[in-house]
Amino acid sequence: MGDTSHLLLKLANALGYTTDFLMQDSSDELISAQLIDKKLVKQFKRFTTLRLKKTL
Repeated sequence: MGDTSHLLLKLANALGYTTDFLMQDSSDELISAQLIDKKLVKQFKRFTTLRLKKTL
C-alpha cells in the first residue's frame, strides 16, 4: 500500500468514514479544500509520529 493510500486509510479510520467517502468531492471542491487538507494531513502526521514515539 502506498504512503498516500495508507495515510488516507488511517485518516478515514480516525474520522470514522470510509476512504470512498473522503474521496467523493468534485474537482472544484477538492482544489479549494487542498490547502486545508494539507494542514490537516500535516497535523495528523505529527500526531501519529508523537503517538509512535510515546509507545516506543
